[in-house]
Amino acid sequence: MDISSQVNDFNDRGLLGITLDPDFPNTPYVYLLFTWNPSGFGINSAGARVSRLIRVEADPAQGYNVAMPGSAQTQTVPGGPGHVILLGHQQHGRQHR
Repeated sequence: MDISSQVNDFNDRGLLGITLDPDFPNTPYVYLLFTWNPSGFGINSAGARVSRLIRVEADPAQGYNVAMPGSAQTQTVPGGPGHVILLGHQQHGRQHR
């Protein structure tokens, strides 16, 4: 799947994150977070941008290496179709003096 037309990769922008559904491959969803380049703005131009989170479905018939055609779904409506909240937690050690 090629999302390059949607991604703003000016300087340090671009693909910000990728993760699999916690129940992958039973639920073959792949989530992509990237700096969005909305239509009407110059390709990869500077200036304020927002991020976009999309979900695609990996095709089991192709070894989960290819997105199912037409499966890209923007994750913007809380509680909407396919909406899911993915949280991460990183534990940091504490230094005692």
